[in-house]
Formats: sequence, C-alpha cells, structure tokens
Amino acid sequence: MAGFQRLLFHTVLLAGLFCSLVLPPVAGSAQAAARVQVMPAASQVGVGETVEITLEVSGGENVNAFDLTLLYNPALVTLDSWEPGDYLSNLFRVYKQEEPGLLRVAYTQLATPPVSGDGTLFRLVFRGTSEGDCDLILDDVIFADGDGNESNPQREHGILSVLPSAQPSPTFTHTLLPTAGSTQTPTPLPTAGNTTPTATLTGTSTAAIQPTWTRLPTRTMPPANFTPSPLAPRNSATPASQLTVGRQASASPAAMEPSPAATALPANPPVEAVLWGLLIAGGAAILVMLTLLAIRRGHSQSSKD
Repeated sequence: MAGFQRLLFHTVLLAGLFCSLVLPPVAGSAQAAARVQVMPAASQVGVGETVEITLEVSGGENVNAFDLTLLYNPALVTLDSWEPGDYLSNLFRVYKQEEPGLLRVAYTQLATPPVSGDGTLFRLVFRGTSEGDCDLILDDVIFADGDGNESNPQREHGILSVLPSAQPSPTFTHTLLPTAGSTQTPTPLPTAGNTTPTATLTGTSTAAIQPTWTRLPTRTMPPANFTPSPLAPRNSATPASQLTVGRQASASPAAMEPSPAATALPANPPVEAVLWGLLIAGGAAILVMLTLLAIRRGHSQSSKD
C-alpha cells in the first residue's frame, strides 16, 4: 500500500513537471537553505480552548509540492481542523493519514508554476484537553520542485503548553435599599454601540405608614359607693313618667347616662360572711342540743326520786 501511494505521489510530480515545461519556473536551484518551522515556537492554550498553529516556510526555492508529517501528544491536545496555507495554490491532495497524535498529508500544485520565498505552508487548530506541555514535532518534511527533485528542508519544532481554563472573577453589586421619604435616581447603563443614555429612570420610595387605631367598646361599671334608688312598688299608682331612676335625664340625648339600677349587677356574698354564718348556726345547734340533753337528764333524775 505504501509503495502504491509513493508511486502515485511521483506520478503527480511528473504531471507537475509537465506543467512546468509549459509554464517555466520562477527560479530553479537546490533547496538546502529552505526551512519549515512551527509558529509560534512556544504557545499556550487553556483547557477546552483552541489555538491556531502555522507551519511557516522561509527560503523556499522552486517549491511545487510538499509531503509533511506532524506528531503531537493526543493526551494533552486534539487536532480540531487543518488546511493548507496560501504559500502554494491550486493544490491537489495526494495523500492523507490522520489519527490521534499523527497527521501526514501530501499536496501538489496543478498547472501552477513553482514558488520561491517565504509564506504559510499549513494551518492547524489545536484544542487543549489536559494540562501539560505538548511537543509539536515535524517528523518529516519533503519538498519537490518543478522537475520532481525532492529535498528535505530544515525543521524547527514547537511546544504548546496547556494551562487551566481561566475562571471569570465574580462581580458583586452593592444595592442600597431606599429609606423612608428618600428618592433614588439610578444611573442608566450604556447600550451596545451607544455611549449616551437615552432615558433617565427615577424611582421614588415612600415608606411612611399611617397606623389606624380602632377603639373597642368599653363597659361602664358603677362606682363603688353607688346606692341604687328604690324601685316603685308593682301595684303603685304612680305613673311611669314620674319614676326617678338615679339621676334625672339631661335635656340633651348625648348627656344621658345609664340608670344605675339597670346596670347594677347583684353582688355575691363574701366567703367570710358565709363561713361566719355557718359557724354561728352550728354553735346555735350545739347549744340547743345541750339544752335538750340537760332537760332530759333533769326529767330522768326526777323520775328516779
């Protein structure tokens, strides 16, 4: 399989040689001074982020095709995408081998004169996956001129350092609470593409609270030294209009006071009075019993005599 691929590569080189007969090359000389280097030689990328790496040619002479092999550490980075640079044009891909940690491609120009000088030969986009230093090694680079002659330019490897992903710093916003009767005027933020605020927002905070008091109905109690007026007898001929209950009614309805007889509540006898009554009643009963007992004994004594 490898022999067939190399035969195909040489066949395409012969096609390029035929085209060079029609379109003469710009210059024709050995490519011993040519150099291919990884740019930038030392670069950094965060975990989960991407970075572009280029392969730059300097001092190229009569370059019409190239075959390159790049090695990297697949445990640290992954190769997201790649494409030829603008150093050569009208390219035809002859060979491709891509697997984790290795990329080999071969391209040649079609109906285009060879190129000399400096330029970008290849572009690669890597993504960081784990922290560490990943070597980008140009394992092999082959140039072919318009006549099919091969040469190996000098190679300069590179290194890609994978760093921890940058964590955004938290932003704290202090918000002042409005006080009673204060007026807050916030400053509007500028919108994208417009550094002049178009509106001013004004907020007014009124924290004054008016309490509402509700007076509950109260009960009017008679004074301690109040003596109720005696009520008229039930069968009395005195008309009800002449009955006097407490104080006389005032001429104004608002000045009228409730009758003490109507509002007075029966008072419960005190506990001490009840106890004294019971004690006296008990003593009287005992005295009566003793008297009866003495009388009975007197009668019994008289009967015996």
